[in-house]
Amino acid sequence: MVFLATEVVLIALAFTTNFVSAFFHSNFLDFDFFKSVATKNALNIVEIEKFFGLFFEQSLQKWTIENIGGWQFWNSYYAAAHPVVAILTIVFILVRAIHWSTSHYNWTRVEQSDFSDLPSQSSYFVDGSKRKESLIKRLFFKRQVLKLNPLEQYRFLRNIYLISILISVFGYILLPTMPPRLLNNCDFFNHNGKLLGGCLPQFNFIDTIDKHGSLFFSWKDESIQVLNNPYAALPSQHALVAAYVAIVWIVFLFSNSKSSGSNFKSKKSLVAFSSLISLAVFYPLLTLFCIIVTANHFIFDAIMGFTILSSATLFSLFLLNRCSNSYSKLSEDLPI
Repeated sequence: MVFLATEVVLIALAFTTNFVSAFFHSNFLDFDFFKSVATKNALNIVEIEKFFGLFFEQSLQKWTIENIGGWQFWNSYYAAAHPVVAILTIVFILVRAIHWSTSHYNWTRVEQSDFSDLPSQSSYFVDGSKRKESLIKRLFFKRQVLKLNPLEQYRFLRNIYLISILISVFGYILLPTMPPRLLNNCDFFNHNGKLLGGCLPQFNFIDTIDKHGSLFFSWKDESIQVLNNPYAALPSQHALVAAYVAIVWIVFLFSNSKSSGSNFKSKKSLVAFSSLISLAVFYPLLTLFCIIVTANHFIFDAIMGFTILSSATLFSLFLLNRCSNSYSKLSEDLPI
């Protein structure tokens, strides 16, 4: 149970990054300096996006207002989907790992010395027969991630998440950035009466949560003002975590697919598999659209989130490769 308690604590701490950065800034930095740096960083991002032709956030928000609407949905999606989907996904792979560990005695370990033609990574079989891996499984990750058992996969995926979040909290502390919705805001004050907005007339962003509200919170709620870092925009954790969730489900689906090459046992299994993969890919795209049209992030924030996630994934693959020898002993050293 020490393993479970440790994992719960680590994951819980990872969801406090915004609060940690808010505590740091409120206790160790002068607010006016904090705000000036955040404003400068936001304006620098605007210039970078204009240089690369990526500054389309205002136009996209205007188009969404005129053609789509549904701001209660978008605002509530922004407020709730990020933590809820992430928590459910991480809990799922944790429970899956625990279930695999506790039922491990039902499996037979196949040693490579006995079957020289088996994959070099850990493989588990019920009857000792050789599992025929599809080409896409062999190529999906160079470090054989899809061949790891559920416990090994959980540790690998958990490492990606924790490393990404750790990097992002340093971004919130060292690179405070004013979100688009505050650039032209002149009437939003924090709990100490300090103006949070930049009051810059050259922008026309709309704070959709402030104007239309959400089902979960308002920026002017006292608890939000005390605990939230208003300039925690770079990187976008919404984009980062949404892409992470997609990675988790893609790894899970390909690891558990019954396909051989491109052949499925039935059309239903093919449709179900394809639908779930499509949903996994669609989720970060929908989240990206949401964070832009609600004016909570620049596209640059999302790009940095994806970059951090990619770096964390590569580093986790490096750790996986370095620790492959110790992973091979997991069947004897179960955490529960």
